[in-house]
Amino acid sequence: MFGGGVGFFEDDPLVGIAGAMVGLLIPLGYIALLRLRRMKAIREELPIVLDMLARTTRAGKSVDQALEVCAAELSGPLAAEFRQCSRQLEMGRSFESVMKSLAARVRLIEMQILTTTLVVQRGSGGNLSETLERMSAVVRDRMMAYRQMMAATGAGRVSTMLVATIGPLAFLFLMLVHRSHLQVMFDEPLGRLLLFFALLLEITGLAWVFKLLREDD
Repeated sequence: MFGGGVGFFEDDPLVGIAGAMVGLLIPLGYIALLRLRRMKAIREELPIVLDMLARTTRAGKSVDQALEVCAAELSGPLAAEFRQCSRQLEMGRSFESVMKSLAARVRLIEMQILTTTLVVQRGSGGNLSETLERMSAVVRDRMMAYRQMMAATGAGRVSTMLVATIGPLAFLFLMLVHRSHLQVMFDEPLGRLLLFFALLLEITGLAWVFKLLREDD
């Protein structure tokens, strides 16, 4: 819709294509932002969940009952995840498949460790509450180190994003405001070839930058 509106206003199909690309990136960026916020909220809530599971199992309840307690008492995004786990267990799914499904929905290394621990303990036994307490301490230490790292590298990440996006923004500005400066690139075969390789390299560079920025996940 955005690309069509821009193309209609400018009466130029190439401008419409550029607008369509921008219109496609906006919702994708919004979805990525929502996912990032959800993963951050889950990571912040995870130590509380581990402590709750440890207390519940120490009181003599089973892992299934501990999951039900977490589903009932939590209020964050993990509450819905544990409610879904409880419903799946009530429907007769195996505990291992339920934990694998949870780890697939919440793609955090801490959640993968938690689900693996629960599955192994269910099969072999052991002091689960003590293991969960140690895991809670480790997760808190990781969160503290992550916050320190983010604070120390904030300026570098902002400058990296600025350098990565200034090229597409400058191209879009010239496309909309000074189209004559770029017309030769569209008219000549060599110019179109150079634009194609520039777009390919830009996409590759942006993908690499986003991968580096998300290494903590």
